Amino acid sequence: MKVSSILAIYLYLQQLKKSPMSLESVSQLVPAQAAQARRDEFNQWVRSALNHLYDVPYLQSHPLAALVTSTTTQRDRSQQLREVLLNSIDAMRPLSPAQQGSSAWRAFRILELRYIEGLSPADTMTELAISRSQFFKEQARMVDAIVDLLWQKYGAASPPNADATAADGPRSRREAAFTEMERLRGQSKSQTVDLGEVLLNLRPLLESLAEVKHIEIRYSLRHELMAERADRVMARQAILGALTYALDLVPYGQVDLSSLHTETGIGVLVMARAASPGSTAPTAPVREDFGLAVAQQLMAAMNGTLMVTMSPQGHWHAQLLWQPANSVTVFVVDDNEGFISLISRYLAGSRCRVVGATTVALAKQFLLTNTVDVIVSDVMMPDEDGWEFLAYVKSTPHTAGVPFVVCSVLREPQLAMALGADAYLAKPLTPEALHATLARWIEAAPSPARGHPG
Repeated sequence: MKVSSILAIYLYLQQLKKSPMSLESVSQLVPAQAAQARRDEFNQWVRSALNHLYDVPYLQSHPLAALVTSTTTQRDRSQQLREVLLNSIDAMRPLSPAQQGSSAWRAFRILELRYIEGLSPADTMTELAISRSQFFKEQARMVDAIVDLLWQKYGAASPPNADATAADGPRSRREAAFTEMERLRGQSKSQTVDLGEVLLNLRPLLESLAEVKHIEIRYSLRHELMAERADRVMARQAILGALTYALDLVPYGQVDLSSLHTETGIGVLVMARAASPGSTAPTAPVREDFGLAVAQQLMAAMNGTLMVTMSPQGHWHAQLLWQPANSVTVFVVDDNEGFISLISRYLAGSRCRVVGATTVALAKQFLLTNTVDVIVSDVMMPDEDGWEFLAYVKSTPHTAGVPFVVCSVLREPQLAMALGADAYLAKPLTPEALHATLARWIEAAPSPARGHPG
């Protein structure tokens, strides 16, 4: 029984103790509670989509996209969802130009600056000269208005979706898994990880599971597997996710685990072989795919890849590959941590390794002891702005040759170039613009580049 149904029955029984209810009111109670549960979830969908307005991969699989769009193409769905959200923000614009400077105009500008122009809360407060409490109060009120608008248009008349509203349904488990994955990514540490040691530690766990499923695991680890710029816990969870998926696919079969050492990187190959024809092996269970999707996201967070294929012989392959040390380091300097994470997601699966700093002071300190291949910097930052940082980079001998990309809501490309920047990107940032701008440096960096003092 669904949690929402249990809650509705409980509320009904409590109400019945207090006063008698008509048959008509009893019949309306459960639907009312179910509708409220759907309304609450719709509220969370809208808020999460607004916070990822220009994150194409995120919007492609967002549950709100399935509700408000009419296309089945993922990229078209993300574009349509973004247009719906942008139109909703524009619907909050005051009708009269004379209202500019009024409280209604300021409230609309909060939406425009935060979600369309991508400013951080601190920058938005500074831009509008408002207090912290006023900012969060007005932002909450305006987002509620957008939720109400979209609910009336798309949510109120939509039929209940058991998968979407059940607290213990597949979508809720998927959201919980990805939330936990994001938390893990936020606490990750870039380091050199011995994958052989990770596999050795996982072996007792895997063999216990394999014994239950009557599966033979064969190991063929012939190379030293040192993954640079990885995270031990994330690597462990990614490998475990791929292996448990493989074990579930082939009961009474065989899983081969071998090392990979190629020009494109090092890693692990998992191959699942089904039981031989004529055996009494049961049918493999239908797997929910988000466990494998989480593993893919964890690999992407380490600038690695998890690629799944099927061989002509019907064997399932999962290749977990970490890039070699000659990946391109992109140093992002922005006081909005979410923007640094956004660039990391945009560059996932490429040769790029993304590192970040939230102040110019931290960026300068990082550059004293670390090498980077490209710098992408915001302009509007506290204490020292991006123009000062650009001047510092270009006047310091060991960083003067590092390509510098200014990325800002300020439309100042000529000023950026005049001060020595190599390129300019406008916010809101799109994946296409980012890849096009960085392409020349990614393609021209076959090996770790410049050194640093000491």
